[in-house]
Amino acid sequence: MMTCDIGKILTCRGISRHGKGRIATHGEQWLVMRDDMRFRGEPAWLVQSMGMTDRGEFHSRWIHKQNDTDFEVIT
Repeated sequence: MMTCDIGKILTCRGISRHGKGRIATHGEQWLVMRDDMRFRGEPAWLVQSMGMTDRGEFHSRWIHKQNDTDFEVIT
């Protein structure tokens, strides 16, 4: 049975320099917008920052569901 993660809030920790920078800029909590996608051939979530950027927009990015090189999903 497949579960739907859309609307779920993920708490992430940066594990690479890039990931740590994203967490410092946009926070550790991200909202799942899509969960049925693949990024670079692997299952991934499309997530959006919980807070707006200085331009008044939300930041979106892909996070692999397993073995992401930039982030560890804590919850």
